[in-house]
Amino acid sequence: MSVSRLDQLLISAAEQEASDLHLIVGVPPAFRINGEILLSDEDALTMEALAGMAFSLLNPEQRERFERQWELCISIPHEMAGRVRVTLYRRNGSPEISVRFCGKRIPTREELGLPGKIDDLARKPNGLVLITGPRGLEKPQRYITWSI
Repeated sequence: MSVSRLDQLLISAAEQEASDLHLIVGVPPAFRINGEILLSDEDALTMEALAGMAFSLLNPEQRERFERQWELCISIPHEMAGRVRVTLYRRNGSPEISVRFCGKRIPTREELGLPGKIDDLARKPNGLVLITGPRGLEKPQRYITWSI
């Protein structure tokens, strides 16, 4: 497997409106759709195929950091899938990949269903604002905390 194979998986996941793509040795590629993990009809991934996909995403510095720390999180733009956050890690000596689809654009506050108070918080000159909650739910629940 190569970058082109990874591209096929990213495109397939985007077409199915998956929130995540999970690539694990010994398991077929898996898509998280509406909160459920669905396995593809493909063969299980081999360690060699998965390592090839993982390392194809990394520049030499990132690869060295991954080899040293056994985990790495990067963000990459993809022509068809939009921006994706890729988390690479080693489990039982094998590389694994988790991809989170972030979309082609950043949604507005209104589209996210966030209150107007967020606009005021975003204009503060310092502080930390955390907006958390589950992804992929029909009626998202948001938890907002702030510290200034």
